[in-house]
Amino acid sequence: MDSKQLAASVQGYVVETRHRLHEHPELGFHETWTTDLIAAELEKLGLTVTRFDPTGLMADIKGGKPGRMIALRADIDALPVTEHTGLPFASKIDGTMHACGHDTHTAMLLGAARALVSVRDELPGTVRLIFQPAEEIVKGAKRVVAQGALEGVSMIFGQHIAAMMPVGMMATAPGPSAAASDQFVIRVHGKGCHGAMPQTGVDATLAAANIVTALQSVVSREIAPAEPAVITVGKLVSGTAGNIVSGEAEMAGTVRTFNRELRQQMPHSIERVAKEIAAAYRCTAEMEYEFSVDVLVNDPAATAVALGAIRKVVADPASIPTSLPKQMGAEDFAEYTSCAPAAFAMLGAGGSYPQHSDHFCVDESAFQTGVAFLIQVAADALSA
Repeated sequence: MDSKQLAASVQGYVVETRHRLHEHPELGFHETWTTDLIAAELEKLGLTVTRFDPTGLMADIKGGKPGRMIALRADIDALPVTEHTGLPFASKIDGTMHACGHDTHTAMLLGAARALVSVRDELPGTVRLIFQPAEEIVKGAKRVVAQGALEGVSMIFGQHIAAMMPVGMMATAPGPSAAASDQFVIRVHGKGCHGAMPQTGVDATLAAANIVTALQSVVSREIAPAEPAVITVGKLVSGTAGNIVSGEAEMAGTVRTFNRELRQQMPHSIERVAKEIAAAYRCTAEMEYEFSVDVLVNDPAATAVALGAIRKVVADPASIPTSLPKQMGAEDFAEYTSCAPAAFAMLGAGGSYPQHSDHFCVDESAFQTGVAFLIQVAADALSA
């Protein structure tokens, strides 16, 4: 099986499909048009489609020889961004754009499906294709796993297009790759009064401001310096006028960690600081905390298979990085890594703007490498 040749044979289809997807972006759990398009393309290949609720789907390519099942995953949702690329196939949906590259992931997996179906008699096992919704709101993977996406799967692989990374370069590494991402809301309760007579009230703004500052000491003084962690308060709302002492304040933030034990500790530390600082200013505080997406941990065995496939498909194997910096950004693929041996790779696609930019644009020649990787990693994982 020549994965590069197979990828070249479907490159035109992948580009054309990507353009169709890019013109019709849809947000998480609303990807109805996208799901219908994917289903139609897979059914043309003679595959049976299983739809997820409410959106997304999966299909199995059963090989001509007995063997295990591996899975390939692509995400299908877009972002609430207004596109300003000027591309001839720019988004036709106001305020929505494929600004992260999920249209490219979907198109590449559809291209790989075409190629794998053409050589299915050579496959010793089954390749499951998972088209996952709602990655951007980090809720889709949990939903599809709960609906049986990983049942019988021995390994799962995914890739993400990387803007401003050299075109066609690929990289992955064993161990933690993307951080866990969790959210919190803290509400501070005081007593409002006239700003000229602060002694008659209890200032929630003052307490909240000190909570924001004190939370940084959790990272700097309660966590080992070599352990990556972030606490960010991105929103703070308090008061209605400049001459009124506010009786209520609310802040919202995010927590990023790589250590699963530390992740479980963080809500207790944050709540302790919030309540005790609030009490020091005669206020009370309450917290809501949501564990959102887990740490993405690349399994050593699965990563070895992925690296082997990368070496076979990239133009210059010597360019493959031997390690990757940990990313504090989260990736919903993490949910799969806690359920089955998994590996996630990055695919360079050039461009001058980062993901989530309204000018995000990629070099489509990178798709050929990405499709070749999906074909090769599937074949290698089934034969491993």
